[in-house]
Amino acid sequence: MEFWSVVTHPAATGRPSDPSEARAFLDSLIDTGGARLLTPTAAAVERMLQLAQDLGIAGARIFDLAIAATALDHGASELWTHDRGFARVPGLRIVDPLGVS
Repeated sequence: MEFWSVVTHPAATGRPSDPSEARAFLDSLIDTGGARLLTPTAAAVERMLQLAQDLGIAGARIFDLAIAATALDHGASELWTHDRGFARVPGLRIVDPLGVS
């Protein structure tokens, strides 16, 4: 969902992808790249709500927590994002794949 939001956003760098391009890219990652889509479980939602309360998360940063909680729930130990403001979550290392710190 986050990927889709970024690449199809009207203000995307270059030009926004249209929905069929975004879908084709995701399908390619899954079909040939071995990627898998992770969906939130009830446990991930509970973790997200508790983290939001504990970390004082407000506003749109709740989406970072949803991603982080889902990743943790599926066994991830690190998350790659170029989002400098991505919410820091205990137990999940944040890595900028573009090398910007």
